[in-house]
Amino acid sequence: MIKLNKSGFTLIEFLSVIVIIAIVAAVTMTVIVPMIKAGTLRKAETRAQEFNEQVAKACEDSSLDIEIKYYTDKTKSEETTFDACSQSECYFELSGDMSEKFSKEINASQDIPANIKMLVASCEVKTACLDYTSGNFEGLKVETKDGVVTSETGNC
Repeated sequence: MIKLNKSGFTLIEFLSVIVIIAIVAAVTMTVIVPMIKAGTLRKAETRAQEFNEQVAKACEDSSLDIEIKYYTDKTKSEETTFDACSQSECYFELSGDMSEKFSKEINASQDIPANIKMLVASCEVKTACLDYTSGNFEGLKVETKDGVVTSETGNC
């Protein structure tokens, strides 16, 4: 009589373990993914608040050595220094290289927004919209209105 070696797993046992692991992974992912997204949104909002504070500080210190085109009383001005925002209300939109240059001038650390729309009055950021197209916050827009910062997917 031939003796069979029964020291391995059957195909059914192996597939059962795979199915159980897949179910555990699916349940875990439904919990973890929203937590990661919420954490990313909170981090983007914190960075936007820091960005706004850096803009206000740079305006107060008159430390920006950058010329921007901004709007005052709904009329477009010529290129001027950022210092004008400390005297009156100014609205400006920056994108691409100008957004990057502005971000570096105010010492924004990382995650530089691709587009910046900002209303600054007396060196205080009244409204802002930062649009990210790359980095940790890719696809997010972060808005500031009356000191409240919110974030969501989309563009400014």
